[in-house]
Amino acid sequence: MACKPANNALALGEYRGEKSGITEVILLKKDGVFDHSAFRDGKQILSESGTFTVSPNEVTFVEFTEVYDVIMDAMRPPGKKFNSYAFTYIRDDAFAELKADDERKFALIQWLP
Repeated sequence: MACKPANNALALGEYRGEKSGITEVILLKKDGVFDHSAFRDGKQILSESGTFTVSPNEVTFVEFTEVYDVIMDAMRPPGKKFNSYAFTYIRDDAFAELKADDERKFALIQWLP
């Protein structure tokens, strides 16, 4: 499995991750807009939209709420708002992922066809 660099077309789509009973969903759309949601017990606890950019190993969001606390290794709704927030982007032949921490304790996964 060779890792491939990101580009806007390859990075587009829906990413999902679950931890501590909370599901986080990020949808990257071709117009450069993202939708970000979080759910607990099927109820939406976060909904926001903004813009994003893609670089070879990173997806950066403008006006993004961090629900996963990297330091605490836990989901912490309602989260913390950032003016700019970056996820590491990793893609191979089977899936792509956005990860918030270097130790890969939590990642949002996009399964590829």
